[in-house]
Amino acid sequence: MGHNINAPQRLFVKMVASITLLVVVVMMLLSFILYLNFEKIHSRQVSEANLNVLSQISYSANYMYENAKNFAVSLYVDEKNVPLMYSETENYDLVSSQIKYLNTLVEQSPFVHSVYVYNNKLDKYYSTWKSPINDAKSFFDQDIVNVVSEMKFSPETKFAPILRKIPVSLAGQTESNPSMDVISFILYDLPATDNKVQGAIIININVDYLNQMIHSLSKKQISTISDIVILNQQGQIVTTTSPDYRLIDWTSQPYTNIRQDQSGYLLQKIHDEKFMLSYATSDILNWRFISIVPYKLIVKDINTMKRITFLVCAILLAVGLSLAFILSRYLYAPVEVLFGKMKSLEKVNRETVYSKKMDVLRNLLSNRENDIAYLQRMFSSYHIPLEPGKSHQLFILSIDRFNEFTRNYNNGDQKSLKFAIGNAASEIASRKFTNVFVDTEVDSIVILFEVGSDTYEYNRIQQYAIIRDIQQWTADNLKLSLSAAISYVALDLSDISRSYSEAQTILKYRMFFGWGCILTPDSLAHINADYFEPPVKLEVKLEEHLLYGRLEEAKEVLGEIHSYIGEYAYDTAMSYLFSFAYTLFKKNNELRPNGSSRKLDIDYYSFTKELGSLETMDQIFIKFTELFAMICEVNNQSKNSRKTVIINSIVKIMESNYTDKSLSHEGIANTLNLSRDYIGKLFRESYEMSIADYINEIRLNKAKELLEQDSRTVSDIMEAIGWENKNYFYKMFKLKFGVTTSEYRLHKVAEAAEKVDD
Repeated sequence: MGHNINAPQRLFVKMVASITLLVVVVMMLLSFILYLNFEKIHSRQVSEANLNVLSQISYSANYMYENAKNFAVSLYVDEKNVPLMYSETENYDLVSSQIKYLNTLVEQSPFVHSVYVYNNKLDKYYSTWKSPINDAKSFFDQDIVNVVSEMKFSPETKFAPILRKIPVSLAGQTESNPSMDVISFILYDLPATDNKVQGAIIININVDYLNQMIHSLSKKQISTISDIVILNQQGQIVTTTSPDYRLIDWTSQPYTNIRQDQSGYLLQKIHDEKFMLSYATSDILNWRFISIVPYKLIVKDINTMKRITFLVCAILLAVGLSLAFILSRYLYAPVEVLFGKMKSLEKVNRETVYSKKMDVLRNLLSNRENDIAYLQRMFSSYHIPLEPGKSHQLFILSIDRFNEFTRNYNNGDQKSLKFAIGNAASEIASRKFTNVFVDTEVDSIVILFEVGSDTYEYNRIQQYAIIRDIQQWTADNLKLSLSAAISYVALDLSDISRSYSEAQTILKYRMFFGWGCILTPDSLAHINADYFEPPVKLEVKLEEHLLYGRLEEAKEVLGEIHSYIGEYAYDTAMSYLFSFAYTLFKKNNELRPNGSSRKLDIDYYSFTKELGSLETMDQIFIKFTELFAMICEVNNQSKNSRKTVIINSIVKIMESNYTDKSLSHEGIANTLNLSRDYIGKLFRESYEMSIADYINEIRLNKAKELLEQDSRTVSDIMEAIGWENKNYFYKMFKLKFGVTTSEYRLHKVAEAAEKVDD
């Protein structure tokens, strides 16, 4: 009897021992597999970390390029530079004044090393670096002379970055470094006749600026011992953190992937040592950004971990076998416990099937190379009620105010709510379409459905009705708002990922249409595809309102700006908003010359990070309005009597001494015993023009009065107002009053005659 009782116990012990041994063997096998793959996984992790830093470096390089372009365009369209580029005669005072002004702009720019202005008619170069006025033949930077003389117009080369060297010393001088690496950008004007450059603005950026940027961003790398190399489109080194890599031919066969792929990594021997090369590409500059890490540093800790893993597994194997032998003799589980475990396993299996089903559907949406036969097998295995060979369509349901949603609910509640939305949406959609819902594990749910034989218009009406019902159900039962985007039709499921990608792009335009919208490809028909021109006039008006603390007027102008950018593509609008925010922060986070701080309480990076997470223009409007309120408050606090006194003194000096031909910005600064840059900045902030322009304004207005009062010649009037250059006087008079001096005088004589007749 006792033998019969112990028989099932021995059987159970054998079963437990066998299972334990099997588990230990499987664990050892898995450990061995991990041992084989861990090195590859860790390499990928290191590469991804380095790619993240390279992406930031690429973004900063693109940002530098866009700012250089904007800087050049602002100089190109500045009418004060027109005489420098196109004048046939040279006015030294005017040239000297403008070069000083350009010097001021260069000093204020963190990345611009120098600016050249080229005049074909005079064959001259005006420079903020070294000698300011130069003939082309004697210009110290002959490299740029050759570039400009050989330049031919093409859309691909206009404002393309040019990697070159410029001398750091003039002829007859010696310095330790005879040249420096720069990146030059040329904005030029070509006539339709001889196709030669007539005038150009040349911006030089010191490569050291890129080195500083790389040093700053490289601190974030996981691999602390890493070098960075930047290559241009031709495979030339723009800059590198180690001179050793300048000796490598980056256009050779081993680096083919770097020249062709957008991003990735490869293992390559350099100087007989193995390295990991992670690389990324700039879409704008078409530069390659390469991170180089010695491979022995990557695998150093891995090898130690491998040895420890084998040791631990061996110990676990011995301990597991011992415990299984000892405990198996005393373990016996009742049948009820066995059934309980079976139920638990069944639940886990259901959850696993659901998880795998979602994985198949998510892979379907993200993979552009889906095989119909494979999809049919997977759909059959997981009971997905779609036929891969038929036409399909989808719509994305995105949870509005998603940041608020993640703050209010924990991860478990979020998953439950999204499951509820997907389940209800699928059931509502099943009234018309065979469908399945996909939890994308982000802020949206996708309803994937088969398209019937009905007309496009009828299907679209049905889709709108279904989405409205889903939105209403979600609002009533879950107190959540949904926005939706409807995709194009895919002829079969092998192309559904393209439809999903296009629907994601369409959904971005929720920013313009607001929460609860339903977007289709037709919703984007109004988008302006022309080149985006920033609303400069509105920006100037807005800056004036902010400078004088007029918050309500600034908000009205912001509304006009939002209306303007709402006609352009989402990426264009967001890019402009980030650039617009940067301009505001730059102009309002400077220190006043008198020492009083006018810095804002928030920084640009925090502001733009939050700006990028906003979903609608209304939210963006509120965010900018809050920033405007802070700027107005700071500007109102920074106003002081000293600034007013200085400005009034400058105006008084100009109005009292305008007849003096030597009256200049420099002379006024010396009279007041203040820095020329300081008074120039104060005056421009108050009058929105330079001191030299204001002097010209006074003289031109006085000339107009003299033309009305007596019959003196223009030469006598110019002498009376302190003006020297006759041609420039005629040009500026017509530019300001719209007529020549002779026409103005005749007009006044005619007016006087009419009054006598009356």
